[in-house]
Amino acid sequence: MSIKKHLPGLDGIRALAAIIVLIGHVDQNIKLFGSNLDSFIKHYEIQGLAVTIFFVLSGFLITFLLLNEKETSGKINFSNFYMRRILKIWPLYFLIIFISFIIAYIKPNIFWKSNTNYYFYYLLFIGNIAYVTGKTIKPIITFWSISVEEQFYLFWPFLIKNKNVFRALIVFVIFFVITKIFLWRIDKQYAYWLTETRFSCMAIGAIGAYLYHSEHRALRIIYNPYLQLFSWLLLSLNILSNIFYKPINIGSIFQHEFYSIFFLIIIMNVATNKKTIFTIDNSFFNLIGKLSYGIYCWHMIIILLMAKLFSEFSMKNAIEKEFIIHISVIASTFIISYISYFYFEKNILKLKQKFPG
Repeated sequence: MSIKKHLPGLDGIRALAAIIVLIGHVDQNIKLFGSNLDSFIKHYEIQGLAVTIFFVLSGFLITFLLLNEKETSGKINFSNFYMRRILKIWPLYFLIIFISFIIAYIKPNIFWKSNTNYYFYYLLFIGNIAYVTGKTIKPIITFWSISVEEQFYLFWPFLIKNKNVFRALIVFVIFFVITKIFLWRIDKQYAYWLTETRFSCMAIGAIGAYLYHSEHRALRIIYNPYLQLFSWLLLSLNILSNIFYKPINIGSIFQHEFYSIFFLIIIMNVATNKKTIFTIDNSFFNLIGKLSYGIYCWHMIIILLMAKLFSEFSMKNAIEKEFIIHISVIASTFIISYISYFYFEKNILKLKQKFPG
C-alpha cells in the first residue's frame, strides 16, 4: 500500500474518549465537592469503556507506524522507537507524579492521603499492579493505564519485527485468551490482574492495523455501513445506559475484548475509510485530541484540588453548584492541558524528529 504517516480522525477519537473520562471522573468524585451533592451518572463503567477505546487506538496506531517503518526501511529501529515513546510519555508523566508528591509532602492528608512507598509502583510503570492491589495514589490513580501501555511497548516492536506478522498477532491473542481462561478457573483475582493489562485490547487494534496496511479483503466487511452504524449505536447505547440506567454487560471475562472489536471498527472507518458514515475530523476535536494526553494526566489532580476549594463554599441550590463545578473543572482541565501541551510537551515532542521511524 502507499505509505501514509497521518491518519485523519484519530484526534477526534482521542477527544471523545478524553471527554468521557473527564466528565465521568468529575461526576464520580462529586461528593468531594460537597456532601449534599449527588452524581447524575448512575454507573462508572463509562470511563472503563473510554480507556478501552484508548487501548485499541494505541495498538492500532503504534502497529500501523511500525509496519510502515518496516516496509520503508526494511527494519525497525528499536532505539528510535523507544526514544519517541519516552519523549511522548515520560516528561508530563513524571512532572505530575512530582507535583503530586510535593503537594502531599507539604500538605499531608489535606488534599489526599498517600503512602510514599506507593509512588514506586508509578515510577517503575507498574501502576496497574498498584491499581488491582489497592495501593493507589488518588491524583495519579489513572496512570495505571499508562503503565500498561509502557509495558506493551517493551515487547511489541519485537513481535511486529516477525516475518509473519499476522500469524504472530493471532498466536498472541490466542495465547492471551487461553491464559485468561486458565487463570479464571484457578483464581478469578489472577484473571482480573491479567484483564488490567489489556494487552488483548491493544492486540485487537494491532490486527486492524495489519488488515489496513496489507489491504486485506476483510476491509470490505469492516467498511460495511451497517456494521459501522451498529458499532456507533453500541457505543452510544453504552454511554447512555451508564448515565441513566446501568452498564450493558455481556457477562463475560472477555467483555473488554468484545467491545474492542466494535471500537476498532469505529476507529478504522473514521481514520481509513473515505466513505465513513460519521466523521469527527474537525478543528475542535483535533485540538482536544492533541490535548487528550494532558487532559488524561492532569484531570484527577485538578479535580482533587478544586474539590478542596469548592468544599469551602456553600450554595443552597445543589443543582446549580454541580453545574458550576462541572463547568469549572472541565474548563480548568482544558486550559491547563492547553498550556501544558503548547508550552511544555510540544517543545519536547519536537525532539522526536531526531529519532525518525
